[in-house]
Amino acid sequence: MTLVLGANAKKIYNTLPSFPGEIIVHTEWAEGLSSSLCAALKNIPSNTAAILFVLGDQPLITQKELKNLHNIWKNNTTRIVAAEYGENIGAPCIFPCSYFTELQSLKGDRGAQALLKKYYSQVLRVTMNSASIDIDTPADLYKVYI
Repeated sequence: MTLVLGANAKKIYNTLPSFPGEIIVHTEWAEGLSSSLCAALKNIPSNTAAILFVLGDQPLITQKELKNLHNIWKNNTTRIVAAEYGENIGAPCIFPCSYFTELQSLKGDRGAQALLKKYYSQVLRVTMNSASIDIDTPADLYKVYI
């Protein structure tokens, strides 16, 4: 398991009680979300079968939902498996290793959205309404928890 920390890496790192994997401090985080995905991909073993991308600003996603995503992928290991919420398809999502090269060539702040659109017919969509909650500002946090 790999955790990629960006803009507030030091603050976040100091609040982690422990983490059962590798922590990467990604100093080029301002280049966009795709650069963080690339940082993760550079630091995984070469025999990795797939990668699960989970964003830290989607706090309502449960372990049960992630296990469900994984179980669906285990039965469809050549397919992309992604959360579907409303009209959106995105993180959390699992990409098989056959997509790693294209993932590493992504640029900007849209993450893997370009590949989810490009390979739309290869994406298994899993309803996950909790993924629609995205905390980007204190006001967003207030709406969810207050």
